[in-house]
Amino acid sequence: MKKLSVLLLALVLIPGSVFAEGSGAGLHCFLKGKALEANGPFIQDNRTFASAELLKKEGFDITVDGKAITVKDKDRSITMTVGEIDYRADAAKFTMDVAPFEKDGEVYLPLRYVSEGFGMKVTWDEDKRVACLGDYTEEMPFSNEEPTTTKEGFAFVIPEKYKNYYEIEDDRSEVRFYDKANYRKTDHVGLIGTMVKVADPTEAKEPMLLLSPVPGGYLIFTYADVTGMKNVDDENLKQQYEQSKTALAEVLKTVRASEHVE
Repeated sequence: MKKLSVLLLALVLIPGSVFAEGSGAGLHCFLKGKALEANGPFIQDNRTFASAELLKKEGFDITVDGKAITVKDKDRSITMTVGEIDYRADAAKFTMDVAPFEKDGEVYLPLRYVSEGFGMKVTWDEDKRVACLGDYTEEMPFSNEEPTTTKEGFAFVIPEKYKNYYEIEDDRSEVRFYDKANYRKTDHVGLIGTMVKVADPTEAKEPMLLLSPVPGGYLIFTYADVTGMKNVDDENLKQQYEQSKTALAEVLKTVRASEHVE
């Protein structure tokens, strides 16, 4: 029995005419907000596949036992069989129009059906060649607390325990999050990152999170490319900055747009 911890790209059907058969050129994939390498997934039989070996490090659990494949995520599971089009998502049975296959000792999965099995939202932007596979904001922590609304109509929740972590600048075009302990308004020291709406997320600098497709584009968060600290040698300031940065990753899961693109 071979056990692999895998990331499963939950890709929507992408027409085979878009790319050469067997090619992943031009694909831009975001799984729950995180960018994935463009050359991993590929098109075969008008469906998008990816290897377990390529995707193993991101958190889903796969067990391959002979031809049987079991995929688990939290309390849900999918079972597929190499070479067969029938599969199960929990107790429900479904039929695919392609089958998982094995080549050179590696198993490849048709990712549209993995997506459907786990109930992920999927959007495909034909113009930008962007597949959004689940939103970063699908999980909703702190849902019982009052949200803050930006000038552009986006809302997010900063829970009481984090209220003193941040200074926020909202000038309509973007929302900037600063670590309060390191914040210095005169030269914008203390910046953790910026939330902004863009037309094309593939042109944004890294590291970034794609929070959600929104009308007219995408809402993204880009992390500052400098430390954002008043004094890089001050261990207390360094610790506070990192603590605020880590907590912000949870705060960003609460972002809601006035209208989500399905």
